[in-house]
Amino acid sequence: MATDEVNDIVKSGYVLMIENQMFGNLYGLKWSFSEKFGFDTEYRENLTKNGALKLLKEAAEKSFSIYDCFICVIKSYGSKDGIYGTDDEVINLETITALFSQNKCPSLKGKPKIFLIKAVQRGDRVPGSDPSSSPTV
Repeated sequence: MATDEVNDIVKSGYVLMIENQMFGNLYGLKWSFSEKFGFDTEYRENLTKNGALKLLKEAAEKSFSIYDCFICVIKSYGSKDGIYGTDDEVINLETITALFSQNKCPSLKGKPKIFLIKAVQRGDRVPGSDPSSSPTV
């Protein structure tokens, strides 16, 4: 159970996690959502654009009436245009968030919808870093 500063209680949540990277992982975050907060958590790895879109569309068709919130976590390569599937095809961020709008997913109307996106950009160096030793971000 989680509360904010005005004491609204979030008793249940649904978390959808997609991870398309070979470095690092989301297991700690997955554990926190499922074990610490008791949220229903669905986790998938290494999805193509079509695989990720299919999973997101299936999730958007669920009934969220028993949940207080929806959280979507995506960790993948990305660019200003969106995130990449494992096939290097881009998924626009607006496409993802639009699937969970109140018009397309009415059971989430009035409920928090949180999107946490970590999109590592290929080829862009961290400003001021040594390019020979720094990972791309």
